[in-house]
Amino acid sequence: MAITKVGDWWGDRVLVERAIRPTGPFSIVAEIVVVPKCAVDCNTYFASWIPSADPTQLVYGLSHNRWDGIATEVYRPTFASVLAPTYRMSTADRCSLGYCG
Repeated sequence: MAITKVGDWWGDRVLVERAIRPTGPFSIVAEIVVVPKCAVDCNTYFASWIPSADPTQLVYGLSHNRWDGIATEVYRPTFASVLAPTYRMSTADRCSLGYCG
């Protein structure tokens, strides 16, 4: 699983992707529109995974800041979750990773 803040500071979406191998290829399983905490002066950046006790949920954090860099209450992360995708690997996929049993 991978989480990406598209466009980093300038983007407005987060992509959740999965792949069989760590190097991909990846496929998108969720696309989330993100909203800054204030209309003009704020941005969002750096989506990251947060450990979760619920295996059906993927929790992520998103950083927020002001464009002028002034330290304010805006400079706090927010947290959200998406449903974890269900996925059964095919026999061919398992074998390609060395798990043919």
